[in-house]
Amino acid sequence: MPCHAMVMSMCAAGLMCALAMNCRGESQAEDAESATLEVRIAVPIHQGERRMVAGSDAVPFQVVVVNRSARPVRLWTPQCSFGYAALQFEASDDAGHTWMIQRKEHGFRQNLPDTLTLNGGDMMVLTVTLKPQLWNLGESFPPAGQTQGLRLRAIYQVDTEPMAKQADVWTGRIVSPAERYTVANVQGGADGS
Repeated sequence: MPCHAMVMSMCAAGLMCALAMNCRGESQAEDAESATLEVRIAVPIHQGERRMVAGSDAVPFQVVVVNRSARPVRLWTPQCSFGYAALQFEASDDAGHTWMIQRKEHGFRQNLPDTLTLNGGDMMVLTVTLKPQLWNLGESFPPAGQTQGLRLRAIYQVDTEPMAKQADVWTGRIVSPAERYTVANVQGGADGS
C-alpha cells in the first residue's frame, strides 16, 4: 500500500473514532429531521494539506455518515438505485466556479430496495474513488495531469418519495463542512487507463 494511502486509511480510522466519541463538527443539517445524521469527508491534513487523487489512477477516500440520535435510522445502501446517488459533492475553485460532482448513472442488474440500519452512534463508511468512469467530475475539475486547490463538501441527500416512505427510510439532506483540498487529476498510460 502506498504511504499516502496508508496515512489516509490510518487517519480515516482516527476520524471515525472521534466521530464515534461524539466530537461535534460543523456539519449542517438542512432541517430538524436531518439533525439525526452527520456527514464528513475523511481526508485528514497531511504535510499541511488535505490531498485527494482523482482521475483514472484515483486513490480511494472515505465519507462517513454518523447517526447522532439515540434511535435507529434506516438508510438505503449504495448497492441499489435508491441509495446509489445519495452521496454527491459540491466543489468550488479559486475563480469562484461552483459545481456538483455526482455519480454517473448506470443500470442495475437486479434493483431491489436494500436498506441498512444505523443504531445510535453507528456509522456508515462509504469508499469513494473519483474516477471519470464512475463520477461526473464537471467541466471545472482540474484537467488530466494537473493539480488544483478546491473547496469540497459532501452532500448526503435522500428525497421523500413513495418507496422511501414504504421502506421507512431516512429522508433529508445533510452537508459536511466545506474544506480546502489539493486535488490531483492523475491519469495512467497514454490512453488514460
